[in-house]
Formats: sequence, structure tokens, C-alpha cells
Amino acid sequence: MTITAIQDGHVTVSVSIEPNLLNSYGTVHGGATGTLIDIVGTLALLSRDVTKPGVTVELSASYTSSAKAGDTLRIEGK
Repeated sequence: MTITAIQDGHVTVSVSIEPNLLNSYGTVHGGATGTLIDIVGTLALLSRDVTKPGVTVELSASYTSSAKAGDTLRIEGK
């Protein structure tokens, strides 16, 4: 994961999809994307105040397509 932009309350990262992130169908595992969502959300909070990372109480995701090995995901947290 590479942070490509960071400012007050907003973070953008890119993640190159490696084979260890795939499920048995050859697409990114939902647990991997859930973890990325959680991490990027925390980074957005930390961009406002490094002493308050917050705690995830609930996380929901809707998937519209899948990513495969070699793809690059761009994730924004606000």
C-alpha cells in the first residue's frame, strides 16, 4: 500500500494486488478489502489528529466488481 495523497481528513492510497490477497476464485478476498477499508479510514482520522485513531464500530461494503492479481486499487478515505 502506498499513500498517494494525504490532507486534513482525506487520504488516498494505491494497492497493487498480489496473489496472497486472492480468494479461491482468483479475485481479491472480501476480508482483504475490508481490512484495507478499515486501515484507510483510520489513516483519514489520523490525518486530522495523530492522537485520535478512532475505533471501527461498524463496517459495510458493497462490491460492484472484482479485482485480480496485477490490478491496482485506488482507495479514498474521508
